[in-house]
Amino acid sequence: MLSLLARLAREEKQDVAGRGRKTIHFATERNLPKLITFIFEQHGRAVLNAPDKLGFRPIHYAAQYGYNDALVALVEAGADRDANSSAGFNSIHFCAG
Repeated sequence: MLSLLARLAREEKQDVAGRGRKTIHFATERNLPKLITFIFEQHGRAVLNAPDKLGFRPIHYAAQYGYNDALVALVEAGADRDANSSAGFNSIHFCAG
């Protein structure tokens, strides 16, 4: 898990798209619930609701991609299910596509 975390941290630093995504976003986009829990345990609740530059939070990515395992990990750790993106959409909107 540590090697995967290191790779995701490198992606965060590189973030070539310039979207301001954090390691938690990359873990969510890959549906890695154990890593999401690990990141939460290391960095606390604030990281769960961290928006990227587009205003998307990890829970939005999990909902959009249909990653139930990641979604459950985020909610169980305390992610805000009702958090809106900068466009005003919450996780339910992302589920609906």
